[in-house]
Amino acid sequence: MVLEPTTLFAKAKSAALAWHADATLVEIDIAPVVDRKVDPNGKLVFTFGKPAGKKLGPGNPVQATGFVVTADASGVQGDEHPAGKAVSVAEPNCIFEDVLGKAEKTGISDSDKLHLHYAMSDKLARGVWRVTRVGESEVLRTLDGSNCAIIVH
Repeated sequence: MVLEPTTLFAKAKSAALAWHADATLVEIDIAPVVDRKVDPNGKLVFTFGKPAGKKLGPGNPVQATGFVVTADASGVQGDEHPAGKAVSVAEPNCIFEDVLGKAEKTGISDSDKLHLHYAMSDKLARGVWRVTRVGESEVLRTLDGSNCAIIVH
């Protein structure tokens, strides 16, 4: 199975909306990424939540139970999981391929094993992509989820 994030996000969103009509994105986790592709043994995890109150939209809290869609070489599975304290985030306009293109232009090597994480930034009050090397915590790049602008730390 080819792990193509943009296509798999659409499938994950459809599954989440079947789970709950107001399902909203909480985070996206993709690793490892090598040579601008998700490694065939990699995994994509899309987490969705149900609004915790009457307010909908980015930055609003979601309920403690979320819906997690995981895609890997064995296929796509969706299931309810405890989500802890989380908030919703706008779906990224800056897609996977754009994140990798920007990262490469700023000196991150294609051959690095990368981990891409998209979620709400409390500090910036918007959705951001954080690019790290697999197994490391140092953030190599932070990109705005709506326009792919590189955010300086």
